[in-house]
Amino acid sequence: MTEGKEWSLQELDSSGSPVGQAQPVQAPKPGFTTSEPADGRVGELYAFKVTSSSPRTVRYEVTSGALPAGLSLNKDTGGITGVPTAPGTKRFTIIARNNGIMPDAEVTYSLQVTRG
Repeated sequence: MTEGKEWSLQELDSSGSPVGQAQPVQAPKPGFTTSEPADGRVGELYAFKVTSSSPRTVRYEVTSGALPAGLSLNKDTGGITGVPTAPGTKRFTIIARNNGIMPDAEVTYSLQVTRG
């Protein structure tokens, strides 16, 4: 699928006859729909989910930097969870892999952890 490619979809009834007008569709630009993650606190459960704008994302990966100590990324869901163990700010880049069907998407976040 190529970003920006356009086509149309036509709904059909059970006999194969068109229903209504054909609707234009455009392939989305690969990216992320989530804003910066909320701050975390040492010793408190943390949860944040990154979301790709592509319905074809099959894997999320941290490709540079690092998540705060105690947190991990679920590569299948994009969930960042855990219990932070140290204060500080970490900067990291996540890529949403789109299995070659669409270009991969990339985003860089900063996540601050404060003392509990």
